Formats: sequence, structure tokens, C-alpha cells
Amino acid sequence: FCAAAADLVAVRLQAVALRASESRFRALFECAPLAGLHVDAHGRILAANAAAGRLAGVDEQALVSRSLQALT
Repeated sequence: FCAAAADLVAVRLQAVALRASESRFRALFECAPLAGLHVDAHGRILAANAAAGRLAGVDEQALVSRSLQALT
């Protein structure tokens, strides 16, 4: 029982650490002064930050789902 409880505590601590890490990354991505894009293996934009939107002359949400090639 003690080993299972210790494992459960370790899993919960890892989950908390992962959420904190994701939160820091999200804040960095969204607030970055440089353009940032998340692109899948097929060249589709999954996420864009405000700087990328400004660079493209559109709202960042307008970039999502577009092809990376469409920006060039």
C-alpha cells in the first residue's frame, strides 16, 4: 500500500510540474516579441502568436489551419 501511495504522489507531482511547465511555455510563446508558429509535419499552422499575426498583417487566429507555404 505504501509503495502504491508513493507512486501516486510521484505521478501527481509530475502532473503539477508538467502543468507549470506548459503554463510557462504558453506565456513565453504568447508574449514573445518575435513571431512564433507551431506547425505540424504537413506544414499546417497549429498555433501562432500575436507577433506572427502582426508580421503577416492578420490576427493570429487567422493564421491557424493555414499552410505555412501560404505565408511565403
